[in-house]
Amino acid sequence: MVAHPNLVKLITTARVKTDARDTLHLARLLAAGLMPAVWIPPQDERELRGLIAHRTRLIRQRTQVSGVERLCKNLSQACGRFLQRS
Repeated sequence: MVAHPNLVKLITTARVKTDARDTLHLARLLAAGLMPAVWIPPQDERELRGLIAHRTRLIRQRTQVSGVERLCKNLSQACGRFLQRS
């Protein structure tokens, strides 16, 4: 089971904090069914999220390439003008 850390922290705030006491408290929460679980998306949704993240990376790379292309074009024009003056 994967528990939601922020919600478990809210539940388990205590003045005396030791590993043994924390373990006992977490075991009691789990036995009582009060352990807040993390929602894990289904496999198809995780795959869609992966595709969207990949698309976002590709768009970011395309933007970087077009910026570099524009920079190179401007530099070559500037160099050409400089060489014509010389």
